[in-house]
Amino acid sequence: QKGDFVAITGPSGSGKSTIARKFLTDYPVQKEWLSGRFTKIKSRCVAYDLPGNLRVLGNYEYYQMGGLDGFKPYAEVWKFIEENVTKYPFILYEGLLISMNIGHLLTIADIIDRKNVVVFHLTTSLDTCVERIRARNKGSEFKVSTVTQAYNRGYSYSRAVRKHGINVVDITSDNGYDVIRDTLFLSGWKPS
Repeated sequence: QKGDFVAITGPSGSGKSTIARKFLTDYPVQKEWLSGRFTKIKSRCVAYDLPGNLRVLGNYEYYQMGGLDGFKPYAEVWKFIEENVTKYPFILYEGLLISMNIGHLLTIADIIDRKNVVVFHLTTSLDTCVERIRARNKGSEFKVSTVTQAYNRGYSYSRAVRKHGINVVDITSDNGYDVIRDTLFLSGWKPS
């Protein structure tokens, strides 16, 4: 399979950020910081450049953060993603945001060609997701029903994306990093 735009989807607690962070620890990175574009707060890291022109979009400076899900307005976030797709040959993005709107993913797919988009869907069990969220929140309350809805929506999303001719690969948090890295290698990514 070939993919220049690699998206990792799955509910909270499924392991999306853990996989993305592994790329950031296994390879040297340069960070891009922006201020004022998404919010009027201080500068935030928005992307990491790895060898071989792989760009990981998101903010991984804090334990609980990842992807661009906390950035708003969403229209501006999508514009940022689209700009990066046109500038960098290899993009890795993870987050719930990409699972919310098939239309935006299709726009990206049309920019670079659908055969060059791969969506990796984490199949982590709902119970495992809930336990990871509980541990991450350190006992703070959260609605399991909200997690369950997001979990079910993720499976519906991956089925719908397949119908639009986009490659969808089911992965686990155990094999996900290796599968994604190997897919990038097959696409021509050469980190050294």
